[in-house]
Amino acid sequence: METPSPHDSLRNGPRPEFDAQNRHSLLRLAMALALSLLMASTAPPGLVLATFNGLLFLCALTGVVVAVVAKDRLFAGHFTRWDEAAALAVISQMVGWFIDPDGVRTALEAAGAVAP
Repeated sequence: METPSPHDSLRNGPRPEFDAQNRHSLLRLAMALALSLLMASTAPPGLVLATFNGLLFLCALTGVVVAVVAKDRLFAGHFTRWDEAAALAVISQMVGWFIDPDGVRTALEAAGAVAP
């Protein structure tokens, strides 16, 4: 099967196989977000956002590795693993804006991970 050109999809509208690929990609993105949030929710209260941030970043790095191994095209007419990795990295950065350094320090001191 010939790989469709991204120019064809822009000129002729979305193709049905692109719709299926987009659905799979968005499902993978939603699953990465949901599992990261689920795992981060088990952290102590002051560390939830920091843990979520780190897990999202690891998911983004994993997405890049999978995109390289799977030889995904960087620019395609549908969502690719590159797009998923970029979205996860951006969401990770946005979550990082809301991390409270004092809350993290307090949670780490309470857990005995750092000296007060």
